[in-house]
Amino acid sequence: MKKILFKDWELNVDFLNTQKLYTDMDSGAAELCNCTDCENFIDNRNNLYPTEVRALLNELGVDYSKEGDIWKICKENNLHRYSGCFFFVGNFKGENSIQPLSNSSSETILKTVTDNFSIGFCNCSYASINSKSTHNTIQIEFEARIPWTIDKTENT
Repeated sequence: MKKILFKDWELNVDFLNTQKLYTDMDSGAAELCNCTDCENFIDNRNNLYPTEVRALLNELGVDYSKEGDIWKICKENNLHRYSGCFFFVGNFKGENSIQPLSNSSSETILKTVTDNFSIGFCNCSYASINSKSTHNTIQIEFEARIPWTIDKTENT
């Protein structure tokens, strides 16, 4: 296990198994969808991750072009707010981004990296990623605000 300190978290990653997880994936979630929101996300992907987040993903063995899930939440102040996630094999110490509420639901609490990007970590079931493995997997939650850059009508 490799220990990485990021903000208020201590991340312990199994780099080789995380890297294998991404090598085994053909593409990210956005490529599996044909909607214009995902096309816009793909068009912005190379520029939306702050430098320190891109470096963190690289250290974890995560391929930033292969997100596990992505969806547009809304449009705010002429930017489009997206939420998504990645995964890494390992564990972490620090605040869990999924916080239970009293009514048996939960809320996601992310830490701001830049004005347009936030991140958090939570435990997840590896079975949802690869049913053949039993590795402990951590979900990397993120939100990003990006412009509309494709030449197609935006969804509002």
